[in-house]
Amino acid sequence: MTESIAEWWNGVEVWIAQLWFPWQFGLMLAALLPLVIAVTWLIDRAAGCGYRLWRRAVRAATDARRHGRRAGHR
Repeated sequence: MTESIAEWWNGVEVWIAQLWFPWQFGLMLAALLPLVIAVTWLIDRAAGCGYRLWRRAVRAATDARRHGRRAGHR
């Protein structure tokens, strides 16, 4: 099974290597652009969640200081 996959992939590599460079570039963009967009979206969501958690902690600490309490205690 793995040999047949390796042979198939070798054929794909040869086919891509023989293409005209602009076609290679277009094929690379078509394959990688969706992946890059998805990874960028995930990083943006993770950073947004981290920022919201940080902002919530800062707000809790600020409110606690205003009311003379320690953060996290009511």
